Amino acid sequence: MSISIETSVATERPADFDAKVMAHHSALKSRAWRITKNEGVANDLVTDTVILALKRWQSYRAGPTMWPWLCLTMKECARDNWAKMQRVIKTTSNDIAMMNASTPPSQYHSLVLRDALRSLDKIKH
Repeated sequence: MSISIETSVATERPADFDAKVMAHHSALKSRAWRITKNEGVANDLVTDTVILALKRWQSYRAGPTMWPWLCLTMKECARDNWAKMQRVIKTTSNDIAMMNASTPPSQYHSLVLRDALRSLDKIKH
């Protein structure tokens, strides 16, 4: 005797889920603008939020409104974008510092260094 238990896991996103997400699009744009104060960055944040929400549709727990879940998704996207931007800024500033630190040798600098070393040798003796 065997007992069979069937579990139903939805593998396809319901069409009405997409509509519910997109119903919040203008509110997401307003929120993104308040966070970023930049229209282009705000539009990118909304796009990232919608994409992530559609990818993670199974983690949404139906409730009276989808808004809090979308806000948390946007917060996660904003945090990830901020971290990426900080890595780029750090890398770029390090590259600039290295470019400024390395100056091509010149005959003038060589002469100045030679004179400075001679002056130091005279002080030691």
